[in-house]
Amino acid sequence: MRSESRPTPPLPAARAPTPVVRRTLLLGSLALLPLVVGRSGPPATVTILPNDNVRPAGRYSKGTQVIDLRIRMGSWSPDRDRRPEPFILPAFAEGTGAPTIPGPMIRVPTGTRVHVRLRNELTDRSVLLHGLQAHPATAEDTIWIAPGASRDVDFNAGAPGTYFYWAAFDTTTIDNRAGLDAMLNGALIVDSPERAPTDRVFVIGLMDLDPDLIHSPPRPERFTVSINGRSWPYTERFQFAMGDTVRWRWINPTSNPHPMHLHGFYFDVHSRGTALADTLYSSQDTRKVVTERMDFGGTFTMTWVPERPGNWAMHCHIRAHTALDSTLGMKAPPRRGWPTGDMSGIILGIQVRGTPAEAPAVAAHALRLVLRERPGIKSDRLSTAARLSDPRWPADRAMPLYPGPPMVLTRGEPASITVVNQMSDTSILHWHGIELESYYDGIAGWSGTPGHTAPAIAPGDSFVARMTPPRAGTFIYHSHMQQTDQVGDGLYGPLIVLEPGERFDPSRELIWVIGGRDLINLDDLLVLNGVHAPPPIEVKAGERYRVRIINIAEGNTGDFALLDGDKPVEWRPTNKDGVPVPARLAVGGPATVRTSVGETFDFDFVPQESGDLRVEIRNGGDLQASQVVRVR
Repeated sequence: MRSESRPTPPLPAARAPTPVVRRTLLLGSLALLPLVVGRSGPPATVTILPNDNVRPAGRYSKGTQVIDLRIRMGSWSPDRDRRPEPFILPAFAEGTGAPTIPGPMIRVPTGTRVHVRLRNELTDRSVLLHGLQAHPATAEDTIWIAPGASRDVDFNAGAPGTYFYWAAFDTTTIDNRAGLDAMLNGALIVDSPERAPTDRVFVIGLMDLDPDLIHSPPRPERFTVSINGRSWPYTERFQFAMGDTVRWRWINPTSNPHPMHLHGFYFDVHSRGTALADTLYSSQDTRKVVTERMDFGGTFTMTWVPERPGNWAMHCHIRAHTALDSTLGMKAPPRRGWPTGDMSGIILGIQVRGTPAEAPAVAAHALRLVLRERPGIKSDRLSTAARLSDPRWPADRAMPLYPGPPMVLTRGEPASITVVNQMSDTSILHWHGIELESYYDGIAGWSGTPGHTAPAIAPGDSFVARMTPPRAGTFIYHSHMQQTDQVGDGLYGPLIVLEPGERFDPSRELIWVIGGRDLINLDDLLVLNGVHAPPPIEVKAGERYRVRIINIAEGNTGDFALLDGDKPVEWRPTNKDGVPVPARLAVGGPATVRTSVGETFDFDFVPQESGDLRVEIRNGGDLQASQVVRVR
């Protein structure tokens, strides 16, 4: 997975202070790998524990929170017995206690003085500490600590917000730190004094031990991912009652972005920030989404309310960060009875208590979607196509398409979709952004309720998904078999929900779906509507069009632009993830948008003059796909 092009330092026993310019790409299919060991001094014997970020570190005395923070080596097993050997790496510890991943949480009310006693117990590594300073800040305060040395840091906590501290073996930036020092992170939360904390804090981890892909062909990258020191299915499970208000903080001190997707529900984003500053939104600017891109070094806070019972999940939408075969040493199949056997990594399991509602017996819309393998494709991987049959469409519209054709439903009207699997692979579809009953949500072995979970769709079998969409907008249907490359091979399509009485008019719709595999080559990651160069399309000057943009690639950022020459034309944002954008954002502006996996965007666009426009999709500045739009 590569979201951006940037320099990446090498990872020998001790990294050089001057980075070598390289590109980083996380792959979705890795071979079984041996024990990974990072050494600094004598072999470690202490076990690194996961940190749920519930208890603040330190003790309070006379207006000051005093914290004893140390760095020591330890052994870490985020997957417990699924991995044959642990990682040996440095981690933060509080005093003489066991080291933890993430490090001890510093959490204080605003106005508190913080005194941190730092000690580097590594015998042959200096470390550079970041983030132990007053917030907000415009520049980092850093502290070098030599092997065996100690330092004291004293600072005012500053403004309320979600921040973090981190360390590295050299002067690398956060977006380039991915080796054995990548788990040297900890949450730093500053609370408003008027109310006690009622939220939970999640710190994502990513350790990449071999980012050098300058090979022909590229060799698989080796990495592991976690939430609060654990990898699914060992991440913390949450149980809620319907109507609970859930408050979560997310922190990303890793070198990769993570688009975080909540199944079945929308959540409100209340702030976004970095290690240095946090922007708290007013009630008018709070955004309601199903997927939020968290940039490397980024943070955000959210609330949501579970409204339907069953099993749900929140996870990073990058396939390589949630697939069993993508984490180091995880090729062996899981034990019998484990949920979501083809998933691992950055995933939280959510169980909402209650009795599911009965699905409508009669559907206003009965659709049939046949999953097939595309004939004539020479590849060592499965190549997919989807054939949609909809009684409202002429027969010639029900043909195999790649990616899948637009599926059109109506708000408030029950629908049944029969998914028929004619492929040689097992599959299951997720209705991304649709609020529906858990059993139909699309995670095999997890969606549903205990004792009644949705099965994967075996070759030759079928599954009927039932839903009554409660809102109109742009959504996605896509494969949720993480162990396969079905999404990368095109098993996805637009899911459009109209208002009652509204008619779908293809002549006034501009639908651009960004897809693509994680591994083709460094400059060949993304496609637009299934190809790199779709044929030209025509629009009429002065006519109004609805632009729908969907990113459902396996794992890459796609920068979209609609250009007249080298300059963007103008459009007006209307919706994100099917929800109207805040009023202050719903104004005309340049036709550019950064998209991450699992996000949808709607715009209002009126071409002004005849001539040729051009759509460009870029990743890290590199052109990936383009299409001519002829204005007549």
